[in-house]
Order: sequence, then structure tokens, then C-alpha cells
Amino acid sequence: MRNKKRIIFVVGTRPEAIKLAPVILEAKRQYKKLAVKILATAQHREMLDEVLEVFSLNPDFDLNIMAPGQTLSQVTSRALVGVERILVEEKPDLVVVQGDTTTAFSAALATYYQRITLAHVEAGLRTFDKWRPFPEEGNRCLIGQLADMHFAPTEKAKQNLIREGVLEKNILVTGNTAIDAVLLVAKMRRMNTELEKKIDFRKKVILVTAHRRENFGLPLRNICRAIKKIVALYPDIEVVYPVHPNPNVRSIVEEELKGVP
Repeated sequence: MRNKKRIIFVVGTRPEAIKLAPVILEAKRQYKKLAVKILATAQHREMLDEVLEVFSLNPDFDLNIMAPGQTLSQVTSRALVGVERILVEEKPDLVVVQGDTTTAFSAALATYYQRITLAHVEAGLRTFDKWRPFPEEGNRCLIGQLADMHFAPTEKAKQNLIREGVLEKNILVTGNTAIDAVLLVAKMRRMNTELEKKIDFRKKVILVTAHRRENFGLPLRNICRAIKKIVALYPDIEVVYPVHPNPNVRSIVEEELKGVP
């Protein structure tokens, strides 16, 4: 007879790992009551591994589904079959997914098929336009229909869920776990000294992320050109841009920003 509740956290991408890391670490601290395992789909291989390493988290199961040029259908089908296999073997009491990735949706669907309780972290975000962001808006709405426990980051997200028919008793407003992740990393003080040498922290530092699918092409070029204009006009500003490895992003960024100090 099992005396601990079994929980499986599913992660596939960098943002999932960042936002679930604080939740996983807290769950692991409840080891007397909870048996916690991590299932990695590795929808994003290198970026996922980097984050897990920062938080000293090691997956118990690794589907390693990432393939060159993978389509959404391929990611969905591989993740769905792989997650289902683990759920059948492990028979957890609860599965936790985060956000709106293809991994999160696939894991939610596999969990539903196995009639296992599903918890959704960062529930209730909506743009009310299924094409923006694509496919995330569709994923988060579909997960919302399958989840049993909804952890909403804001009151607005909670109200979105209630309007969709989710019972208020099944929603908990938690705040954004990305903030918890930032605070954890700040405590670790694991700064990359080589990176520190490249950034002039005496200036005003702007951190840029730009890799959305809907920005591919001209919109991303315009973002890069705006960055160039900002650093040219304001010498007291330093822009830090961790560039996504997707070739649709990297090729444009390197072309537009190469040689810009």
C-alpha cells in the first residue's frame, strides 16, 4: 500500500523548467508525504538541460523527442505516446504541467486519457485570439478544459477560467512562479564571470527576448533595428539579448546586429 502521493512534473522547454523548478523543489522538500518525479520530453534539448542544471534537477524519465526541423504534429504525437507510456508504468496520483507549450498540451491529453488528476500551473492566460500566440493560445485553452486543478498567476486569469466554466473552488491564485525562480537564482549567486566581463553594469541594462513565431521575418528585423537605434541614441544603455537557437531567429539577429557594440 502506497503511503506517499506520487506526483510527476512534466517539462519539455526552457520556460517550463524555469517556472516549475521552484514548485518541484518545494514538492521535493515534502518528501515525507510526496514522491516526486520529473518527466522530461526534451522538446527543447539544450535549453531545457541548461535550466535543469542551474536548479540541480535531474529528470527521472527522459523521452528525448527533439528532432531537427520537427513539426508541431510530430512533437505532439511523440510526446503523447511517450508520456502515456510513463503514466501507465508509474500510475501517479497527480501530473503537473506548466503553461502552454506543445509538451504541456500533449502531457495533459495523455493524463486525461489515463484518468489521472491534472494540475495546471500558470492557468487562465488568454488573448482570446487562437492564432496569437500560435499554438500557445490553443494549447492553454485546451489544457484548461482538461485540468482538475488550476493555479492561476493573477486574479484576471482566475476570472478568465470562471467565465469558461471552471469552478472557483478548483482555482488558486498563486502569483507567477517565474518570480520565485528569479529569487532562487539570486540566492545562488552563480554568476557567469565571463558574461559579467562582457556587460557594463554601470549602464542601464535592457534584457531583450524576441523569438516568438509570429515575429519571424520582418517583425524581428524591425525589433533588431529598434535595438540598434536605442543603443545609438542612448550611450548610457546596454542591451543584453540571449538569442534563441532557432535558425529563423538567429539568422536575422546575426545579420542585423553583427558588429553593433
